[in-house]
Amino acid sequence: LIVPMETALPAATATTVPTLTPMPTVFLPEVQITYDDRTMSIVNVAPDRIELLGVEFLVDGRMLPITLWTQVVDVPLGRFPVGACLQVWSWEETVLLPKPANCDERWSVLMVAPDDLFWTKGDFDVYQDGVRLTTCIADAGFCDVDLP
Repeated sequence: LIVPMETALPAATATTVPTLTPMPTVFLPEVQITYDDRTMSIVNVAPDRIELLGVEFLVDGRMLPITLWTQVVDVPLGRFPVGACLQVWSWEETVLLPKPANCDERWSVLMVAPDDLFWTKGDFDVYQDGVRLTTCIADAGFCDVDLP
């Protein structure tokens, strides 16, 4: 007679399923605006060309369109190159002011009256196609802009 031996089975264990921790959204702006008491620069910091058509600055109740730079030179605002920048400063400057470190190629410089250095007078808003994108704080010296 053969008597079967009882085989001990391992006890069941609970399997822990790891939970995924959501990663914070990283804000990568397409445009960085830098400014000081003499100049303001608008730089494409995106990894590709960007659309600047329709960008405007709200200053003292009036809109200043980015198309003002195209009056100086033909700027491809519809496909603005990576690392390119636009600058504005007073026509009283006697030398070519330096471009910001993150600007590989200066496309245009707009020279304005000394009283029109709007970024030196307080905070200003950036719009595109009538939609406010951000408010730039005057004391910050820079402003990151996320385009739609």
